[in-house]
Amino acid sequence: MKMQNAAVFIPEIKLALQSPGQEEIPYILEYVPLADLAAIWSHFDPEERKVLFSLLEAARQVELFELLSIEDKKLFLRNQPSEQVKKILNEMSPDVRVDMFSRLSPQQAQELFSLMERDEVKDVKKLLEYPPETAGGRMTTEYTVLHGDMTARQALLKLQESLVSKEVKNVYALYCVDSIGRVAGGISLQSLVASPPEEKIEKLIHPVDNIKVRLAQDQEEVAHMFSHYNLLSAPVVDFAGRLAGVITVDDIVDVIRQEADEDIAIMSGVDPSEFKKPSLVAALKTRLPWLMLAYLGGLAAAGIIGRYEAALEEIVALAAFIPVIMHMGGTIGVQSSTVVVRGFALGKIETGRIGKILTKELITGFLLSAAYAILLGFLSHLRYGTLEGAARIGIVTGGGIGLVMLIGALTGIFLPFGFKKFGVDPAVATGPIITTLIDIAGLGVYFVIASAVLL
Repeated sequence: MKMQNAAVFIPEIKLALQSPGQEEIPYILEYVPLADLAAIWSHFDPEERKVLFSLLEAARQVELFELLSIEDKKLFLRNQPSEQVKKILNEMSPDVRVDMFSRLSPQQAQELFSLMERDEVKDVKKLLEYPPETAGGRMTTEYTVLHGDMTARQALLKLQESLVSKEVKNVYALYCVDSIGRVAGGISLQSLVASPPEEKIEKLIHPVDNIKVRLAQDQEEVAHMFSHYNLLSAPVVDFAGRLAGVITVDDIVDVIRQEADEDIAIMSGVDPSEFKKPSLVAALKTRLPWLMLAYLGGLAAAGIIGRYEAALEEIVALAAFIPVIMHMGGTIGVQSSTVVVRGFALGKIETGRIGKILTKELITGFLLSAAYAILLGFLSHLRYGTLEGAARIGIVTGGGIGLVMLIGALTGIFLPFGFKKFGVDPAVATGPIITTLIDIAGLGVYFVIASAVLL
């Protein structure tokens, strides 16, 4: 449910909090989804939050805390009694917990470690060794391990014990390991339930070599793999192929949303954090360089116009077409770069195999450039047909827009590939950089043609 829909619960909860005895709150909390309660959590003051939290069952308290934003988590940790914090930290899912710890200062983390059980602290520190945007930083270490000599009945009983004790959550598949912990295969929960009770696990499992995830593998690559194979979970293995953790589809949904936010932000020249918590200082620091780039690009364009001032004074009609030529060049450049960047994001384009996308975009750019060249040349001839040299004006405007659009298409194709090759996010190529470059190049080309044909 979206935030605007979740907001409908706010007046009802507020009213129940103000009523004597607050007897209706437990009933309200039963039908309000925890995801919605987390979305509107910031609308309640600290005292109201304490009341709401205290009336939830223990398991739902942990689930709600996991759903809160990092800012709300920090407020909770500061305002709740130590015993309550201790209980929550020890019961959290490992992947959610390590994500929270990765955003805390060393001092804050150390304070929380003092409240946690030794095994849980060890687990957090182990996961913190992996960068947050890798499989190791995303995986959970809570999973049920099967062995080949177990029967299907024994496997189900073991899984049931793990679920009852809340050692595991979100089980979609189980993985079988050999005597030294290497992944031998996997079986979906559905297949396990449907298997003959006395059948050995070693006969039921399927190979999972194609979906094994390395600890250091980038989360975006893992998301591509989940999409390609329609996975619900995948085993994470170390350098020796031993099972180190499991990644589930709910983690991947977060990755996809995060990567999409980052790409959109980069394309627009803003900081991804502005989508979650707008900050004036962060906005200024992030936007200033991009706006400065556009500003300097504008000055460069003005310089080009000034250099060809004589041509403009002699044939004023040239100035009338500057906006449309600059706009069309920038637009087709952004379109081409967006196609390439999206192809990278979906894993459909590799830097070593650019032939197909290059051919398609070149043909598209050439045909569009030719079409608009003919159209603008014809329109300029109609508009200025009474002037001396009107035919040549048509050639200049038509040739100018055609060549500028072709340059824009080529820039939009090759710039993302160049960034990708040098380890820079190719989404940068769809933002202010490409429009600024094409504006400068487009004006230069336009006036060079004008000078050659008209002067």
